[in-house]
Amino acid sequence: MSHQNSYLQFLSLCKLPHSDNLAPNITPDSQTLLGIIALANAEGHPLTVMQTMALQHLASPATIHRRVDALREGLLIDMVFQKGDRRTKYLVPTPLADRYFERMGQLMRLVLVS
Repeated sequence: MSHQNSYLQFLSLCKLPHSDNLAPNITPDSQTLLGIIALANAEGHPLTVMQTMALQHLASPATIHRRVDALREGLLIDMVFQKGDRRTKYLVPTPLADRYFERMGQLMRLVLVS
């Protein structure tokens, strides 16, 4: 497959059922939110719940709240307190989310070497 079709090939691989499907019910919109949460955390600036709810370019606050709940129920993110402040909750990816991103990276590498 040509390089211009690499991304389509990656998307196709992501849709295939895998024995290690780590996030079987994740929607594309929730996947985007998970990526934003994970990237902010990796950059050392985890998002608070309030900051996440303000991401109006993604959806309404109510819709984002439902997606956060779905990611928590899917064990892909957790809410934690940091720096002794028990008033502010931060959203962080879980080890399951780390494995999910590792699997997506493996699929991407598979496409790139083919």
